[in-house]
Amino acid sequence: MKWNMIISVGLLAAADQWAVFPEFESLLQFHKSSWGIIVFLFLAVLLFIFWAWTLSLRRAVKTRTKSLEMEVRERRQAEEALRIKEEQYRAVVESSSDYIMRYDRDFRHIYANRKALEVTGLPPEQYIGKTHREMGFPEHLSELWEQNIQKVFDTGKPSKVEFEVDLAEGMMQLDLTFNPEFSLDGRVNSVVGISRDVTERKKAEEALRASETRWQTVINTSPDGICIASMDGVIQFVSDKLLTVHGYERPEDMVGKHMFEFLDASYHEQASVKIQEMMDGHYTGVKEFKLIRKNGQRFYMDVNAEVLRDDNGRPVSIFFVERDVTERKHAEEVLRESESRFRSYFELPLAGRAITSPEKGWVEVNDALCAMLGYTKSELIQMTWVDLTHPDDLAADLAQFKRVMAGEVDGYTLEKRFIKKERSAGLHQYGGSLPANPRWNSRLFCGFDPGYYRAQTDGRSASKK
Repeated sequence: MKWNMIISVGLLAAADQWAVFPEFESLLQFHKSSWGIIVFLFLAVLLFIFWAWTLSLRRAVKTRTKSLEMEVRERRQAEEALRIKEEQYRAVVESSSDYIMRYDRDFRHIYANRKALEVTGLPPEQYIGKTHREMGFPEHLSELWEQNIQKVFDTGKPSKVEFEVDLAEGMMQLDLTFNPEFSLDGRVNSVVGISRDVTERKKAEEALRASETRWQTVINTSPDGICIASMDGVIQFVSDKLLTVHGYERPEDMVGKHMFEFLDASYHEQASVKIQEMMDGHYTGVKEFKLIRKNGQRFYMDVNAEVLRDDNGRPVSIFFVERDVTERKHAEEVLRESESRFRSYFELPLAGRAITSPEKGWVEVNDALCAMLGYTKSELIQMTWVDLTHPDDLAADLAQFKRVMAGEVDGYTLEKRFIKKERSAGLHQYGGSLPANPRWNSRLFCGFDPGYYRAQTDGRSASKK
């Protein structure tokens, strides 16, 4: 409509100015007619449509231009990011301590990182484009690697092998993993091999196995029971010997349970104190505890324990070595009873009795002997029986004493004179023998018969009382 008005106004103005021109006059008359108006309206519509299309096209071009600019910018950013990632990937691969290779379908090397080149001692031109056979590797290894590479191409799944190979750095144990690389259509395009030196790990594993074998041998042959418990007292390991001592057959009968379940309640507090002392770094030594068998019977064990710590010194578990001392406790009880009876017999005032050492000293004397000789116990202990034996009787006594000490006889009996404290001599029937009790360490047990006594003041014998 805008253009139609402009044209109409223009034509009217022209008609006033150039009415002299007959052609223009006829055109003006046509414009004023009905058909002229229709034609002008049609032209105006066409012009409007053209203008609207032009405006729309301009906007579309502008929008598309911006879109293309954004796509270009994003593509450049993506290419830059990809370049950075490739540089980072290459830097990681080249600085890796692993040996990284890439293979094509003909088993040729199409890439090898710096570490792989170094370990083989080959320059890139003797590595890239070559198969393992062409590089001089043993036939059995070449076949092993090719089988695994082909497996990855066929299945699209990783494959792993371990092997020993002689390389530039010597004989090495290697762990090699083959991984697929896929193309955009989902096919395996190449295979990447990542190999790691596990020589030291294998040595450590072998040393660990040897250590575990030795440990198991010690456990199985030890006469003592062995137990490992966590710091909160839960049993983690128990040896067969300890199971037997407690009357159990299966480790699970004890493992996972608190150690206090197998310890008499009267010893719980003492055990807790000892564990705390060990955690504080104090060695507590061997301690005796009362434990519980499966049937509820109480028994005694000597327990030695040590706190196990990690590399940072933190306590992680407690190691126990336990020895059944039930028989020893019974023997000690029998020994105490025997010694009690012996002591009762020894102290009877019916006869003088003494225990002497191999050096002829008085070790123990009873009151009856002190009364016979006139000395106190403390005085006699400081002396020897040689000091109190009459010189004329000493040789015979020493001869018999040596026979006993040499093991020729178990004991002897003789009459001899002892010199009393007031320097008089008394004749006694004297007997000496080695006691069976090992506690006395080859000391001589002596008896003196007080009824067999004669006073001797002038060297002559009096009659027997």
